[in-house]
Amino acid sequence: MAEYVYPNDGNFHTRYSELVGCGTIHGASVAAQERLLIRAKYHGKILQFGSARHKMWEEESKKTGKTPDCFLEPPCRFQVPIDFIEQEITCDLIPGVVLHGTPDSVSVIWKTIIDYKTVSGKLSTYMSSKQIVTYAYLMAMNNVEIDQGVYLCEVWNEERNKIIGYAKIQKPISMVDIRKHYTNWLKPRALLLKTAFEQLTERSKST
Repeated sequence: MAEYVYPNDGNFHTRYSELVGCGTIHGASVAAQERLLIRAKYHGKILQFGSARHKMWEEESKKTGKTPDCFLEPPCRFQVPIDFIEQEITCDLIPGVVLHGTPDSVSVIWKTIIDYKTVSGKLSTYMSSKQIVTYAYLMAMNNVEIDQGVYLCEVWNEERNKIIGYAKIQKPISMVDIRKHYTNWLKPRALLLKTAFEQLTERSKST
């Protein structure tokens, strides 16, 4: 789990990557323990590879105000103007819990959240990902309307030494989807994690 610096304001701060593993009491306890131990950020080869590509796309978008030109290649053929580039967004998730998120890019006029991926496997797995819906919830709570998420994928061979091509996966997102995501996914996981962290903190004080 990555280490993030949050304000010391009396609230419990969290983000999507931490909530992913909090679907059960055990998972929330593991995440709480990782938070309490403040584990160092993982720097695996794949993560480093993806981070380098993301940084390159971020720099290009800041110069042009658009999604990167490489994603114009067929069959992807996607480019939109963007307003938010790697900008951290927060909102109160439940009383005492603040949700953080940093979408890769957001196009306000197109009501679209864009997430860049470097992939060497199946693209279909992103259709079930909760990441973009979490970002859509954050944007909605900051008065920015979103009606779709787009995964822009740079496809590599298994050895990750050659680009095969570019692809996009579009995912419609309605307000109903966002409300269901909050009720069924975000809220219960945040409650589990907060409770697990508070219990673990109390136990550590008594030992």
